[in-house]
Amino acid sequence: MTKNILFDDKEKRNLDKREQDLFDNFDKTFSLVKNNSEFYTRTLSDFATAPKNRDELAMLPILRKSDLTEIQKKHLPFGGISPSNSKIQRIFSSPGPIYDPQGMDDDYWRISRALWAAGIRPDMIVHNTFSYHLTPAGFMIDGACKKIGCSVIPGGIGNTEQQVEVIRDLKPNAYVGTPSFLRILLEKSNELGYEIPDLKIAVVGGEPLFPEVKKFILEREIKITQFYGTADIGLISYEIEGEPGMIVDEDIILEIVRPGSGEVLSHGEVGEIVCTNINSTYPLIRFATGDMTKIIPSPEQSPRTNIRINGWMGRADQTVKVRGMFIRPNQISEIIKNFNFKKVRLEIESNTQGLDVPIFYIEQNTFDDNLKDKIKDSFKNITKINADIKFVEEKSLQNDGLIIADKRKL
Repeated sequence: MTKNILFDDKEKRNLDKREQDLFDNFDKTFSLVKNNSEFYTRTLSDFATAPKNRDELAMLPILRKSDLTEIQKKHLPFGGISPSNSKIQRIFSSPGPIYDPQGMDDDYWRISRALWAAGIRPDMIVHNTFSYHLTPAGFMIDGACKKIGCSVIPGGIGNTEQQVEVIRDLKPNAYVGTPSFLRILLEKSNELGYEIPDLKIAVVGGEPLFPEVKKFILEREIKITQFYGTADIGLISYEIEGEPGMIVDEDIILEIVRPGSGEVLSHGEVGEIVCTNINSTYPLIRFATGDMTKIIPSPEQSPRTNIRINGWMGRADQTVKVRGMFIRPNQISEIIKNFNFKKVRLEIESNTQGLDVPIFYIEQNTFDDNLKDKIKDSFKNITKINADIKFVEEKSLQNDGLIIADKRKL
């Protein structure tokens, strides 16, 4: 383990080197799943060789987290995704229910990189308040601390007064858990009159870090950073104190796609986070998390050179019910594909009688009534409802990742 500010040399690779390494490693994973995963043998049957770059990767099908429950029901526990020769250390039941495996690696979810960036070092004591019960979060942190060389207090959730007493007695250097529970612990320590001056680092996740909570923690002279990951993929991104956004983990390929489609968006456009993890136990190729963000510029002075995302910007599932019919993002994406539009937005409003009024906005320089009629027909054929079609100037629609916005007063 390096004593430098960086966790390892991967973090300082230039763009070309990082891309080459990622796709070289992905080539091995692709071969593995084509021969040993029932799911991928079927879904990747049209692809003989592994993608060599992002353009080729974008041709592969999307696997959505929202579909995992049904996929797994057909072939328990992992839907035939995990290669047949995989060795599984633990099986977790995540919300859904979705079953997630843990492989044999010490830091299977790669969280150690985020903890290191927050300042956690060997021989520190870490108070871990993520749950160890059925869900993997507690073990995700546990394995990362083992990789770094830390001692762990397996606090889990609840038992607030007892946890505060443990913190007072054992003097952990760092807290890992949700920000809201850290606030509860700090308030309880104040209430009991306990001093906990050794707690100087907090690494939080699992929920939004609201400004008032962050301010409360910082006022206690505790440095706080966030990380973002899922039980399926592991670490996706993490914060660096004093730097913008969240830096993407070194061992995944991250794309931002238009919700409801597999179309990759340009940097700066808000869309759904799609990750490919290079993992021999539970490889997920073009896995759509359901969370939205955008890629932002990286600071030139940072020693870490990977791309950055803005952080969590909402959920990609924008399904709405209009006049008794569900309209889904993939239906809007189909209309976009039919007419080769760059940007659209369906807004659902209510009229004075309380009836639904769907308005389909399209960024288009030419305003053609004949085209409008064709779009109206296509919209009805795909969604089964009528909508008003409105052309607007380019770059006039809001860049928030929404292609369906429900503006009704419910």
